[in-house]
Amino acid sequence: MKRLGKKIGTFFVFTLLFLFAVTLYAESAEVVLWNKLGSQQEIENSEAGPDGTIVYGTLIFSPGKFGNGFTSQDGKGKSGVYLGPWENINPDYHLAGTVEFWWKPARDYDDDGQPDELFVSGLWSDPWVLPFQLMYRWRTQGGQFLGGFEFSLSGYGVNHMLRTGKVVEFSAGDWIHVAFVWDMNGLPDHSDVWYGTYINGQYVPLTDITNPGGTINYAMVPFEGAYCSMGYYQADYYNQQNGVIDNVVIWNQALSDFEHRFIECPIPSYSCVGFESPLNRGPVTLKGNRALPCKAQLEDNGGPVTDADIDAAPVIQVMYDSGQGDAEDVTDDALPAGQGTEGNQFVYTDQSKWQFNLKTKDYTAPGTYTITMKSGNDNEYKIAPTCEAQFVRE
Repeated sequence: MKRLGKKIGTFFVFTLLFLFAVTLYAESAEVVLWNKLGSQQEIENSEAGPDGTIVYGTLIFSPGKFGNGFTSQDGKGKSGVYLGPWENINPDYHLAGTVEFWWKPARDYDDDGQPDELFVSGLWSDPWVLPFQLMYRWRTQGGQFLGGFEFSLSGYGVNHMLRTGKVVEFSAGDWIHVAFVWDMNGLPDHSDVWYGTYINGQYVPLTDITNPGGTINYAMVPFEGAYCSMGYYQADYYNQQNGVIDNVVIWNQALSDFEHRFIECPIPSYSCVGFESPLNRGPVTLKGNRALPCKAQLEDNGGPVTDADIDAAPVIQVMYDSGQGDAEDVTDDALPAGQGTEGNQFVYTDQSKWQFNLKTKDYTAPGTYTITMKSGNDNEYKIAPTCEAQFVRE
């Protein structure tokens, strides 16, 4: 970030922009990064969001909560996983978010020795914290607020170390679900604070160790190019990574419910119960240019998924196969000219169904056309099983 030269004016302008951005920022929770962390292939191929990179050596992969997790190669945080600048994961990361993962510590919760356990760090050079750092701190510090999970913030030359204290009991080898959450409008279930932790699904408050009993509502300052890295720290003895970390998920909102933590895939999956007539009668032989009504219901555990439940409506996909094994995507031929993918969304009707009226006048080539309902945003939800049907031009 550029130097803060004109201190008062710059801070005032930033404050106005920050408050304006917070007021505007409101949307449903979406996974912006999901990486299983269990092998080099998994790290380099994120399930959602930017791919990861193994940095500064190799990692130790060992059994995780799901599959495998990783530990820094030499136990001193010298190797780790780089997941890219925060703005590539979520441009609005400084307004709200959740970082969650599974952790198997190498030591008991009340061990007051060294080193500390680093989860997520920012820059790989001084100052380390930018824009924030997440860790478990075993050490006492001159009688100050004792250790625990820590959310360290940095901005305008001031560091704030927000800690839980050693209030969550665990033993070496336990699997612990850890979630750090933040929201500049207040946490969903604790609107008076901006930062918090959920350990094994239970809310654990944070305290500013330099101001116990005071506010913890400090603005998170965005820094261009600030890294999201796990395990890595250009470390001294005091900040290392010795436990096992598995299955990191980052959301664009602060969550308060972590019942999903026992399922490896954090993205909801809905089922499509099948297209209705006429597409439910097998391949339809199409003559003329009539529109085909593609109508179906999305369900979540037997209940309907409505337009109030999702932000991104399902979309249509049409694949064409001439019979020569050369299937190609021809969805654009059903959409308004010159509008890209605009117009490919299903509409939720007052019959509690999702419907798309497929125009067929441009589908004239002989062959088989396959219609599929797909998620409008794979990071918000998936459709499995999905609805699929075919029509034929002779």
